[in-house]
Amino acid sequence: MLKEQYFRIYISILILWLFSITSSSINSYLTYIFILSIGIIHGTNDLEILLEIKTKKFNYLKTLGQYLLLIVLASALFILSKELAFLLFLLFSCHHFGEQNFHTINVDSETKSVLLYFTYGTFVFSILFLNNFQETLVIMQEMFAIKLSKTYLIYIAACSFVIFICILLQYAAAKKKYTILAEEVLYLFVLFVIFRASDLIISFGIYFIVWHSIPSIIDQLEFMYGKASRQNFIKYLKKSILFWGIGLLTIGILFWYYRDSILLESILFGVLFVISLPHVIVITLMNKFKKV
Repeated sequence: MLKEQYFRIYISILILWLFSITSSSINSYLTYIFILSIGIIHGTNDLEILLEIKTKKFNYLKTLGQYLLLIVLASALFILSKELAFLLFLLFSCHHFGEQNFHTINVDSETKSVLLYFTYGTFVFSILFLNNFQETLVIMQEMFAIKLSKTYLIYIAACSFVIFICILLQYAAAKKKYTILAEEVLYLFVLFVIFRASDLIISFGIYFIVWHSIPSIIDQLEFMYGKASRQNFIKYLKKSILFWGIGLLTIGILFWYYRDSILLESILFGVLFVISLPHVIVITLMNKFKKV
């Protein structure tokens, strides 16, 4: 775990250095390419993961039906209220990002686990938005007609950080692993510096790819095949290629059809929302099954 975190720091710093010597337009294009490749691929094996979940613990057909139903409900929700869809997207993403980082930590209750995941993700999003506040403000106003308050965002960041630290401190004391607290604070400081040094899309891209998607793929490989290896990654890619292609084709068609429309960004967000919500549920099921 420690080596993986250090690897993320090294890669993040390397990316920042490379981006510092290239133009902003090239940096943005590269970020989008990584998001559309690694970012999408990490969520394309949901059904394969469901197949790996034993039927004695989770009914596969029932879970598959719920998965498809969730896609339909997410689509309907976005059509009815994209503002509410965005709020749910943020809430689920906060939990999802935290779960990816701390799913191997067993605190003494399910409630504390959820709080640990959620407050970590909330703090990460908060410092991401605060360090790129003007960009975030424009996007919120144009896409969702939401006027974001910097003061409230600071309060959210502070509260989430305090709760996160309290839960982690309790865990560290119970397990006699006090170094984990210092390590996590260090990693969050590194993320703060990264977000401070780059614009919104690059900041999000670095976190989403290096700190979330790649570790998630490693976890999925270990769950599906027993270990993360080059051979197993190739198998993973082969199983991903169909859904990844469908995802890229859908995004490409929407981009082409709405390229001159003010609805483009909202529609692309809708696609992201619809495919992300079921993925979050599947990964939670996977992590629960691993603990059984």
